[in-house]
Amino acid sequence: MKREKLQRFWCCKDIEKAAELFKENFKLGEKELREQADLVCENTFVFREHWEMERTNEPVTFNSNVEWDFIPFGDPEWTFALNRHTCFVNLAKAWNCTKNDKYAEKFMELARDWMERVPLTEGSKQNTWRSIEAGIRCENWLKSMMLFADCSKIPESFWDEFEKVLFLHGEYLMSVNGVFHRLSNWGILQNHGLLLVGIYFEKNDWVKEAVQRLEEELNLQIFEDGTQWEQSPMYHGEVLHCSIDSIEHMKRFGIQIPEQMSKKVEKMLYALAMWCKPNGNIPCQSDSDDIDAGDLLAHGACFYNDGRLKFLSDSRFREENIWNLGIEDYLFYEKLEALTPKETSYALADSGNYMLRSGYDKNADYLRFHCGCMGSGHGHGDLLHIDLFSHGEDILIDTGRYTYVDSKIRRDFKSPSAHNTICVDEEEFSICANSWGYEKMALPIKGEYRFTETADFVSGAHLGYIEKGIFIS
Repeated sequence: MKREKLQRFWCCKDIEKAAELFKENFKLGEKELREQADLVCENTFVFREHWEMERTNEPVTFNSNVEWDFIPFGDPEWTFALNRHTCFVNLAKAWNCTKNDKYAEKFMELARDWMERVPLTEGSKQNTWRSIEAGIRCENWLKSMMLFADCSKIPESFWDEFEKVLFLHGEYLMSVNGVFHRLSNWGILQNHGLLLVGIYFEKNDWVKEAVQRLEEELNLQIFEDGTQWEQSPMYHGEVLHCSIDSIEHMKRFGIQIPEQMSKKVEKMLYALAMWCKPNGNIPCQSDSDDIDAGDLLAHGACFYNDGRLKFLSDSRFREENIWNLGIEDYLFYEKLEALTPKETSYALADSGNYMLRSGYDKNADYLRFHCGCMGSGHGHGDLLHIDLFSHGEDILIDTGRYTYVDSKIRRDFKSPSAHNTICVDEEEFSICANSWGYEKMALPIKGEYRFTETADFVSGAHLGYIEKGIFIS
């Protein structure tokens, strides 16, 4: 294990202090972490991590070996989540909080089992070894190595085998770079992993390739207003995490950060901040869940030395920040002056997302209006939809993700009638074909908007019923 190299990853330089700070400030978070890790020790899996893309509530238990390609509930997304190995990081964090070696023993057991029984094949590239999972695993494996680096229970021979398979991940990711990846969140999530393993193994060709890919993907995927084109605040957040973590590690390891790449990440931070409701959570727009986005904004405040982002993160350093940044950034963040932004309402006009708000306090009025492109398969038929949040409560909401399983409820949740918008003659203006596709998509027409001290105004229209001679505005 390259322990000296790991010293510059995430919070490695001061893990013990980070663990103590976490336990002191996030007692509920520590309790939930240990509960998760204890479930994993019993071969029981529930995916509840903060930015988990396939969050679940129903536990799945394996009585003997874990079936790494098992598909419960007819949901292959569960299988993908299992093979991202967030459970490894949970075990490693729990060990740092307790020094209980049962977590290290379970980590070795699961990792050995996976390495022995889940080879890279053409078939496994469709489930356990999809490139997006391989990229996410790179981050989670390296974090596990960092967090378990001082655990005497884990022999060096184990780490030698672990590194061999981690190196294979890098070789595999170097071979995967299609048009789909350049236009999808997949590309950024997998190439973030490629960058990290390239840095760890000192493979300059991997690092150079990863940076070039990430720069191109950000240029293609991020609108000028800072939003990721797939129209999901959750996937915007996933892409932002990988992007800011990439430039964070490039900075730490002396790798030149392309200027355009840094500007894109900064714009993404502000787009996310504007998207957030007064309680700090993202709206459940398209395939999104109700998630507190303050950790990403706090990271941005530290990286860009930006007091406005500190204010927009509610001036709170989250538990993810402790593990991902460490004590030095915590102390820097605490000293950074929070600055209130001048604007309250904001138009992300390129993506057609408009947020009207009365202020930034938790009881402020907030209205979100959408009149923009569908985005990718993660987009919903939500033209002219509005969310309303007031006095600390959601009043009008979006349906959000709920499930990816191709089913009636999936199609219903993506349809216009599931949103706070107008349907004519009980007909949908955009028609969902399956979990990821549409038979028909209405064309949005962006209207005028005006934000003043007295009142805010926004308008929009679409051509979803134009064949009926009806113009919706």
